[in-house]
Amino acid sequence: MKKHAKNWTLALLIAMVSLACPLKVRAEDETAPSSGGERIQSIVTESETSIVYDCGMYPAEKVPVSEIVYGNPVNQYQQLKAPAMVTKIGKDFFIVDTYHNQVLYAGNLQTPIQEWKVLEGDLALPHGIAGDGDVYLVTDTDRNQIKVYQWVKNRYQNTQILTGIGIRPHAIWYDETTAAFWVWSAYTGEMYLLKKDVQTGIVCIQQIRQVKELHGEYVRSFRIVNDEIWFPSGSNGYITIADKETFTVTGRYPVTDEIAGMADICPAGEFVYLTVSTDIDFNQNKATMIRVKNLADLATGNYEKIYDMVGKEGVPYYMTSMEEGFFVTTHGSEHSLWKLKLGTEGKASGIPVY
Repeated sequence: MKKHAKNWTLALLIAMVSLACPLKVRAEDETAPSSGGERIQSIVTESETSIVYDCGMYPAEKVPVSEIVYGNPVNQYQQLKAPAMVTKIGKDFFIVDTYHNQVLYAGNLQTPIQEWKVLEGDLALPHGIAGDGDVYLVTDTDRNQIKVYQWVKNRYQNTQILTGIGIRPHAIWYDETTAAFWVWSAYTGEMYLLKKDVQTGIVCIQQIRQVKELHGEYVRSFRIVNDEIWFPSGSNGYITIADKETFTVTGRYPVTDEIAGMADICPAGEFVYLTVSTDIDFNQNKATMIRVKNLADLATGNYEKIYDMVGKEGVPYYMTSMEEGFFVTTHGSEHSLWKLKLGTEGKASGIPVY
């Protein structure tokens, strides 16, 4: 979500945080501090545009759980406040209620929001959640960490924590192909690949893959598309396409300043759908939603505006495709969750859920 009003403020913040938090380790005999010991990172491969580190399955810190049996608490708020993501994992739906610093869950998407239960209420502007049915990982964004949850004693409990996950980790997806959780650090151009140890069940950092040119830029999300990773435009002003394995940049698509501050990118059918959080100057009044058939057309403004799908107000954020349909979260408007009907040109529409 928007954190700065001017580019110089963003640059100053990144510089200050970078001084306090080293971004990477450049040699095998160097270490990066993290909870529970030293995290050793060795270079696997490096190109002009990317670098991949092996972290030797660095484990999360285990958190004690309660043996008392009781359920998770019920949501105390009557409405969502700037939700970033909605998804379904197993039998439950989850909403990352960002500005309420919590994650909610329910067995039915139509459950009134005040009746949803709270998976966790001790978070700092969380942006994403992903799970494999056993572990559920949440990006605890403003604490630069990942909190791991499991169903224990009739409720979701925090069982593990991974600290030092870049700077402001935002989006997270579970990729079945690699059996890994992919976590994006919004300011460092780093992707953290997390895997469960098959014997202990502990979530570990397996690798860190970085797009060098995105270090220092504010890029809000990513999307795994076959053998590629697609990054929406951020403060860099262009969409980046990288090889999934090596993170070598294979394509760059400039966009106009008006739509540069994208939140998410998602191909669906014949279109690529994009949510725009701000313009290049972090002005949220420029928020919109668009779709395009050819990414190259974005440089000339040749795209279709579909902002009316989310009521022509507020800031659209992350998109999620589930069995129940295609959804997008928004904030700053009357409704904060929309179900979209993705038709051909002129036939796209949206229905408010909350």
